[in-house]
Amino acid sequence: MKGCTTGDFASALAAHASSDLNRNVIDQTGLAGRYDFALYWSPEDPAIAEKLNSTGPTIFSALQQQLGLKLKLTKGTLDTIVIDHVEMPSEN
Repeated sequence: MKGCTTGDFASALAAHASSDLNRNVIDQTGLAGRYDFALYWSPEDPAIAEKLNSTGPTIFSALQQQLGLKLKLTKGTLDTIVIDHVEMPSEN
């Protein structure tokens, strides 16, 4: 990624590494500005890693080794939409 904020990077990371993370990624670095990010990792699922012919580090190791960033598991609140009732629309 080029010229993105750390928030943009966190969103992209959550989308592209969703099978390894299974969680939302929230930027809490406090860093402002735009950066260029390059990150290379191997999926933790052996079948996916083999399909991609990937032998790199896990996403967690790669973030720390390549970018000096660390993922920390925390609890927080999420916006949630709850649908408690559905009806077919009536004809006008």
